[in-house]
Amino acid sequence: MQTGASFCTDCGNRVGAAPESSTSETVSSASDPNSTAENGQTKNNLSTLSLTFGILSIFFFEFVFIPIAAVVISSLSLSKANQLSRNGVSKSGKGVSIAGLVLGVIYSLLGFYYLLLW
Repeated sequence: MQTGASFCTDCGNRVGAAPESSTSETVSSASDPNSTAENGQTKNNLSTLSLTFGILSIFFFEFVFIPIAAVVISSLSLSKANQLSRNGVSKSGKGVSIAGLVLGVIYSLLGFYYLLLW
């Protein structure tokens, strides 16, 4: 190492700087699905629930309350996804929420049509 150099010639680290965290810690925390975002928000669990209700509405559309529940949960999930996106979270669940909303709307309309025919 040279005198007055700001980086070590052997390892490349900054001289006099605090040691940085290892890359294994960074990778494990980034891949942890339950880790919190920088702003304290967690992932959007409502998006998974909205898609689940959307898929259930395919099979149970004659019970109109299931597709309506998919629409309501998807609306709440989209609101949370937009909030997470504004805070810089990259995986906010917006696409999954939209899929649940589309399924809920389609099968609620189909359910109402089914009820009108009976």
